[in-house]
Amino acid sequence: ARVALPRRCLILGPSHAGSSMPWSLMAAGAYRTPLGDVPIDEACAQALLSRCSFLEPDVWAQRGEHAVEVLLPFLQRLGPRDLAVVPIVVGSDNSEEFRLMAHALAQVIRMQEEPVLLIASSDLSHYEPRRAGHAHDRELIDALRRLDDARLIRSVQDGSVLMCGYGAAACVLRAARELGARRGTLVRYGTSAEAGGDPHSVTGYAGIIIS
Repeated sequence: ARVALPRRCLILGPSHAGSSMPWSLMAAGAYRTPLGDVPIDEACAQALLSRCSFLEPDVWAQRGEHAVEVLLPFLQRLGPRDLAVVPIVVGSDNSEEFRLMAHALAQVIRMQEEPVLLIASSDLSHYEPRRAGHAHDRELIDALRRLDDARLIRSVQDGSVLMCGYGAAACVLRAARELGARRGTLVRYGTSAEAGGDPHSVTGYAGIIIS
């Protein structure tokens, strides 16, 4: 059954390996999945472009990207039929750019006449033994639950944990705080080992709702 998700969705994910674009979005057209096309919210995309000088419209940056595309079938299946999205690819490690992007996201969302769903898509630990992955993921999840983007950035940049989409998550955490959010609630945590993967080389996953 379809659920009461907003019709507009901004999705941030990490850039794929080899991409030369630190910041880009798909500003027009549609994202095609096996369930059909998901149109781009062009007005929202243009509003973001006008507020971030470093953000570039580039459809090619979406090719090979997977953090956004894996979410779309779920949104299509569960959400409204007139879903529209703005996919944003983050390849930067610049904390000041994270702050500016978060502020732009909050501004654009405030401009909308209806609710907007803001999503960050990322894996957690990568290719570690399960016990080490659990310990590192607890650090990340605690920062996410506290909406502590500074701690998240620090933990990844000093090398103590690994999260490929930490920049996307940091932007969403800060934007959510600007919009009045106070906490994150962990819905579920697991690793690839629980799906039959190698327990000596796991990838961690968590679902967190910010409110």
